[in-house]
Formats: sequence, C-alpha cells, structure tokens
Amino acid sequence: AKLRALADLQNYQRREAENKKNWSQFAIAEFLKNFFPNLLELQLGAEHAKNKDLEMVVTKFFQNLEKQNVVRILPQKNDPVDPEIHDVIMAAEGKSGTIVQVFEPGWKIENRVIVPAKVSAG
Repeated sequence: AKLRALADLQNYQRREAENKKNWSQFAIAEFLKNFFPNLLELQLGAEHAKNKDLEMVVTKFFQNLEKQNVVRILPQKNDPVDPEIHDVIMAAEGKSGTIVQVFEPGWKIENRVIVPAKVSAG
C-alpha cells in the first residue's frame, strides 16, 4: 500500500508539472500573438528609415526570442504549402500547391505553431 501511495503521488506530481508547463506555454503564446505584429511594424519602420540603431534593437529582439525557443517560420517562394505552418490568405498565379509570395513570417515555440506564416499560393 505504501508503494502504491508513493506511485500515485509521483503520477500526480508529474501530471501537475505537465499541466503547469502547458498553461505557461499557452500564456506565453497568447502574449506573443499580440506582440509579433508590433515587432514586425518596428522592423519595417527601421528598414524603411534605414535606421541602423533601430535595426540592431529589432535584431536583439529576434535573438532573445530564439534563446527562448521562439523561432520564425520563414517559408520561401516555391516551397510546398504546409497547412500546419502556412496560412494561405490569397490565391496567386504559380505552380499549384506552392508558395508564390510570403506576406508575414510565422512563429513557433518549440514545435508548437503560435502564428502560421501568411502566404499566397498557386
């Protein structure tokens, strides 16, 4: 009975740790969904203004995100469309089932897609 109680306790602790991890990732993902559009606007503004200092700040944002296992999904033209990581928002002239243009990168944390990349496809 003592071993059974210990096994039950260990199973409970494992489940609770997994629940906390899932909840934490969900909260982070929700925050990042709201953060990414602002980061992309900042990046475009820095590039448009040709402001090297601001571009360096944006680069540091990307580097810090990568340190936390948050990475950009950067599809390329002619890549096959993958509905898991690409959101086709527009049809375009091109080879069927392939990316024609990338409008916005996507984002994932570890292997979980937070925001799919926005693309047009043939």
